[in-house]
Amino acid sequence: MHKSSLEIFLQQWKEQLKCLRVEIKPVSNTRQVDHVEMIDIQTGKMLRISAQKIEEKIQEKEMDSVMRIYTDFIRNWQHVLHSSNEIYPEKIFPVLRPKSIIHTKSFQQVHWYPHTIETVIALALDQEKGYKLLSKEELEKTGLEEEEWLMLALENLRQKPFSVKKETVAGSHFYFFHANDGYDAARMLIDDLWLGAIGKRREDVFVSIPHQDVFIVAKCHAKSGLQILARMTLEFYTEGRSPITSFSFHYPNGQQIPEPLFIFLHHHSNQKADK
Repeated sequence: MHKSSLEIFLQQWKEQLKCLRVEIKPVSNTRQVDHVEMIDIQTGKMLRISAQKIEEKIQEKEMDSVMRIYTDFIRNWQHVLHSSNEIYPEKIFPVLRPKSIIHTKSFQQVHWYPHTIETVIALALDQEKGYKLLSKEELEKTGLEEEEWLMLALENLRQKPFSVKKETVAGSHFYFFHANDGYDAARMLIDDLWLGAIGKRREDVFVSIPHQDVFIVAKCHAKSGLQILARMTLEFYTEGRSPITSFSFHYPNGQQIPEPLFIFLHHHSNQKADK
């Protein structure tokens, strides 16, 4: 019987992954393989990979190349799984997530704080190749009081270096805070830090956190500047690997809690100056 390219791939990959102590279990939906379950023997944890995605990769690249890509992915997954369970206080940082995530099964054990009507704050244990969102039980291992957890995470983030890139478009100024450390959006929480970096006041700016690796502060010139910010935010939001929100925020009268700002996008801008 003729074997499909997916069957050949899985057969060869199964042999290769024995040294990593990972089991492969193809799961069929009627007559077709729907997804592949990867089981880490040491922890018993399971990861699902779409069979369709594997087939698409095989069509694009040599089978050996696809195998290397997915094997590296499995190694990184195992690295996180097998990392020490010790909770080091200096490795705890805040992350922002969309508020809708609190209703998902995977988030039920995560300890979180309210932020805006669009977002929540979670605390993460930084690991070499990623981070793990922490539960209340895990945070208790720090030996700190509950009210100190978020304070600790914010202070740890404050100590991390970052860069600021300024771009000016049509009279509006856009500041991009970037460190490529997974916590760029969370820097929104330390407003004295970023306001000091650009020399502005809360009431004078708009901010966007489209995904975890983007934090934009904008000093907008009239409505045209808001249009630019909205388009920029939407583009980052749709392309980001960990999206947060497509809304921008402002601080009415300089208040501390940011509020989402709905900006209606014009499909055709006539580029005329606002009067």
